Amino acid sequence: MPNRFIAAGLCLLGVALAGCAGSKPAAAGPGPLGSAPAAPPPAATLPGQGGAGLTKVQACQLVPAAVVRQVLGPLDGPPVENGATICLYNKAQGGPTGLVSLVVTGLSTYTFVKQADTQIAQKGTLKLQQAHGIGDDAFSTLVPAGPSYTLNAAKGQLAIAIHINSGSAADQQRVRKLMVAAIGRL
Repeated sequence: MPNRFIAAGLCLLGVALAGCAGSKPAAAGPGPLGSAPAAPPPAATLPGQGGAGLTKVQACQLVPAAVVRQVLGPLDGPPVENGATICLYNKAQGGPTGLVSLVVTGLSTYTFVKQADTQIAQKGTLKLQQAHGIGDDAFSTLVPAGPSYTLNAAKGQLAIAIHINSGSAADQQRVRKLMVAAIGRL
Protein backbone atom coordinates (compact mmCIF):
# COMPACT_ATOMS: atom_id res chain seq x y z
CA MET A 1 0.00 0.00 0.00
CA PRO A 2 2.75 2.56 0.77
CA ASN A 3 4.19 1.96 -2.72
CA ARG A 4 0.88 3.05 -4.23
CA PHE A 5 1.10 6.37 -2.38
CA ILE A 6 4.68 6.78 -3.55
CA ALA A 7 3.65 5.87 -7.09
CA ALA A 8 0.83 8.41 -7.02
CA GLY A 9 3.19 11.10 -5.75
CA LEU A 10 5.78 10.35 -8.42
CA CYS A 11 3.11 10.38 -11.10
CA LEU A 12 1.91 13.78 -9.96
CA LEU A 13 5.49 15.03 -9.86
CA GLY A 14 6.09 13.74 -13.37
CA VAL A 15 2.93 15.39 -14.69
CA ALA A 16 3.81 18.64 -12.95
CA LEU A 17 7.35 18.59 -14.34
CA ALA A 18 6.20 17.59 -17.78
CA GLY A 19 3.65 20.39 -17.64
CA CYS A 20 6.59 22.78 -17.58
CA ALA A 21 7.70 21.67 -21.04
CA GLY A 22 7.83 24.54 -23.46
CA SER A 23 7.87 27.16 -20.72
CA LYS A 24 10.65 29.45 -19.64
CA PRO A 25 12.07 29.10 -16.11
CA ALA A 26 10.45 31.33 -13.51
CA ALA A 27 12.45 33.82 -11.51
CA ALA A 28 13.98 32.49 -8.32
CA GLY A 29 12.10 33.21 -5.15
CA PRO A 30 10.61 31.56 -2.13
CA GLY A 31 9.12 28.24 -3.07
CA PRO A 32 8.15 25.14 -1.13
CA LEU A 33 11.82 24.11 -0.85
CA GLY A 34 13.14 27.56 0.03
CA SER A 35 15.03 28.34 -3.15
CA ALA A 36 13.05 26.67 -5.89
CA PRO A 37 11.60 28.91 -8.57
CA ALA A 38 8.75 31.00 -7.20
CA ALA A 39 6.04 29.47 -9.34
CA PRO A 40 6.07 26.72 -11.91
CA PRO A 41 5.44 27.77 -15.48
CA PRO A 42 1.84 27.36 -16.62
CA ALA A 43 0.88 23.83 -17.59
CA ALA A 44 0.03 24.78 -21.15
CA THR A 45 1.83 21.73 -22.50
CA LEU A 46 0.98 18.43 -20.87
CA PRO A 47 2.79 15.14 -21.46
CA GLY A 48 2.22 13.88 -24.95
CA GLN A 49 1.15 17.32 -26.20
CA GLY A 50 4.50 19.10 -26.07
CA GLY A 51 5.96 18.48 -29.47
CA ALA A 52 6.44 15.97 -32.19
CA GLY A 53 9.26 14.13 -30.38
CA LEU A 54 7.45 13.75 -27.08
CA THR A 55 4.21 12.53 -28.63
CA LYS A 56 6.02 9.56 -30.17
CA VAL A 57 7.60 8.36 -26.90
CA GLN A 58 6.31 5.39 -24.94
CA ALA A 59 8.25 5.49 -21.65
CA CYS A 60 7.71 1.83 -20.77
CA GLN A 61 9.07 0.76 -24.17
CA LEU A 62 12.36 2.68 -23.91
CA VAL A 63 14.08 -0.04 -21.88
CA PRO A 64 13.46 -3.63 -23.00
CA ALA A 65 11.88 -5.82 -20.30
CA ALA A 66 14.90 -8.16 -20.30
CA VAL A 67 17.23 -5.24 -19.53
CA VAL A 68 14.94 -4.00 -16.73
CA ARG A 69 14.88 -7.48 -15.14
CA GLN A 70 18.65 -7.84 -15.55
CA VAL A 71 19.32 -4.46 -13.88
CA LEU A 72 16.60 -4.33 -11.22
CA GLY A 73 15.98 -8.02 -10.64
CA PRO A 74 12.52 -9.62 -10.58
CA LEU A 75 9.57 -7.23 -10.82
CA ASP A 76 6.31 -7.41 -8.91
CA GLY A 77 4.44 -7.34 -12.22
CA PRO A 78 4.53 -5.54 -15.54
CA PRO A 79 5.55 -1.88 -15.52
CA VAL A 80 2.74 0.61 -14.95
CA GLU A 81 2.42 3.28 -17.60
CA ASN A 82 0.80 6.57 -16.59
CA GLY A 83 0.23 8.30 -19.86
CA ALA A 84 2.86 7.71 -22.49
CA THR A 85 5.62 9.56 -20.66
CA ILE A 86 5.69 7.97 -17.19
CA CYS A 87 6.68 4.37 -16.43
CA LEU A 88 6.78 2.81 -12.95
CA TYR A 89 8.66 -0.38 -12.13
CA ASN A 90 7.99 -2.15 -8.83
CA LYS A 91 10.77 -4.50 -7.72
CA ALA A 92 9.49 -7.84 -6.35
CA GLN A 93 11.50 -7.58 -3.14
CA GLY A 94 11.31 -3.84 -3.10
CA GLY A 95 10.44 -2.58 0.34
CA PRO A 96 10.85 1.18 0.47
CA THR A 97 13.36 1.18 -2.43
CA GLY A 98 11.21 -1.02 -4.65
CA LEU A 99 9.68 1.67 -6.84
CA VAL A 100 11.67 3.01 -9.78
CA SER A 101 10.14 5.70 -11.98
CA LEU A 102 11.10 6.75 -15.50
CA VAL A 103 9.70 10.06 -16.77
CA VAL A 104 10.22 11.48 -20.26
CA THR A 105 9.97 15.26 -20.73
CA GLY A 106 11.01 17.95 -23.15
CA LEU A 107 14.37 19.71 -23.05
CA SER A 108 12.85 22.88 -21.54
CA THR A 109 11.60 20.87 -18.54
CA TYR A 110 15.06 19.36 -18.10
CA THR A 111 16.59 22.84 -18.15
CA PHE A 112 14.03 24.13 -15.63
CA VAL A 113 14.60 21.17 -13.27
CA LYS A 114 18.38 21.52 -13.53
CA GLN A 115 18.16 25.23 -12.68
CA ALA A 116 15.85 24.58 -9.73
CA ASP A 117 17.97 21.68 -8.43
CA THR A 118 21.11 23.80 -8.72
CA GLN A 119 19.49 26.48 -6.56
CA ILE A 120 18.35 23.91 -4.01
CA ALA A 121 21.80 22.27 -3.96
CA GLN A 122 23.33 25.66 -3.09
CA LYS A 123 21.23 25.56 0.11
CA GLY A 124 22.60 22.13 0.98
CA THR A 125 19.30 20.23 0.79
CA LEU A 126 20.51 17.95 -1.96
CA LYS A 127 23.75 17.00 -3.67
CA LEU A 128 23.96 17.70 -7.40
CA GLN A 129 26.63 16.24 -9.69
CA GLN A 130 27.23 16.31 -13.41
CA ALA A 131 26.97 12.83 -14.91
CA HIS A 132 29.36 12.30 -17.80
CA GLY A 133 28.98 10.01 -20.79
CA ILE A 134 25.16 9.98 -20.92
CA GLY A 135 23.26 11.80 -23.66
CA ASP A 136 24.04 15.43 -24.48
CA ASP A 137 23.99 16.52 -20.83
CA ALA A 138 23.21 14.73 -17.58
CA PHE A 139 23.16 15.36 -13.85
CA SER A 140 22.16 13.50 -10.75
CA THR A 141 20.65 14.56 -7.45
CA LEU A 142 20.96 12.77 -4.15
CA VAL A 143 18.77 13.69 -1.19
CA PRO A 144 20.52 12.09 1.78
CA ALA A 145 17.61 12.77 4.14
CA GLY A 146 15.27 10.74 1.91
CA PRO A 147 17.26 8.95 0.80
CA SER A 148 16.43 9.34 -2.86
CA TYR A 149 18.44 9.47 -6.06
CA THR A 150 17.46 10.86 -9.47
CA LEU A 151 19.46 10.76 -12.68
CA ASN A 152 18.41 13.25 -15.38
CA ALA A 153 19.71 13.15 -18.95
CA ALA A 154 18.95 15.12 -22.10
CA LYS A 155 19.36 14.07 -25.70
CA GLY A 156 18.24 16.32 -28.51
CA GLN A 157 14.93 17.94 -27.55
CA LEU A 158 13.94 15.22 -25.06
CA ALA A 159 15.01 14.28 -21.55
CA ILE A 160 14.58 11.40 -19.13
CA ALA A 161 14.53 11.36 -15.33
CA ILE A 162 14.90 8.05 -13.48
CA HIS A 163 14.23 8.07 -9.74
CA ILE A 164 14.68 5.52 -6.94
CA ASN A 165 13.99 5.83 -3.21
CA SER A 166 17.53 4.87 -2.29
CA GLY A 167 20.86 6.57 -2.10
CA SER A 168 23.04 3.44 -2.16
CA ALA A 169 25.92 3.28 -4.60
CA ALA A 170 24.56 -0.03 -5.97
CA ASP A 171 21.15 1.51 -6.72
CA GLN A 172 22.79 4.56 -8.30
CA GLN A 173 24.65 2.21 -10.68
CA ARG A 174 21.39 0.40 -11.46
CA VAL A 175 19.72 3.69 -12.35
CA ARG A 176 22.71 4.63 -14.53
CA LYS A 177 22.43 1.32 -16.45
CA LEU A 178 18.72 1.92 -17.04
CA MET A 179 19.43 5.48 -18.19
CA VAL A 180 22.09 4.40 -20.67
CA ALA A 181 19.64 1.89 -22.14
CA ALA A 182 16.77 4.41 -22.24
CA ILE A 183 18.65 7.44 -23.57
CA GLY A 184 20.12 5.31 -26.34
CA ARG A 185 16.61 4.72 -27.69
CA LEU A 186 15.53 8.35 -27.90
